[in-house]
Amino acid sequence: MTEITCKCGCGRKKMVRTADVKRGWGLYYSKSCKAKKQGRLPMSKEKRVQCLRDAWGDGRISDEYYAFVMENEYPECMDAEDVHLAAINHIHISETDH
Repeated sequence: MTEITCKCGCGRKKMVRTADVKRGWGLYYSKSCKAKKQGRLPMSKEKRVQCLRDAWGDGRISDEYYAFVMENEYPECMDAEDVHLAAINHIHISETDH
């Protein structure tokens, strides 16, 4: 067994099999340390909302989809434009139901 110090910078140590160290494995204390070092942590809510707004602004997603997701997933992040768009889409949906 070989003692390693986590490569993410947290300073934690653990014992790893020597064969794993020779393979280049066992460099991190945990999976979350590896994810942190490699930049693979889940996106924050603010980042997800910004990506959604960017996709809508670029025309990659429809007004209807954007309004639906914002209203159902991120209602606390809606601004005045989002509320207006959601209201328009509610009117459009109710008119097509008849």
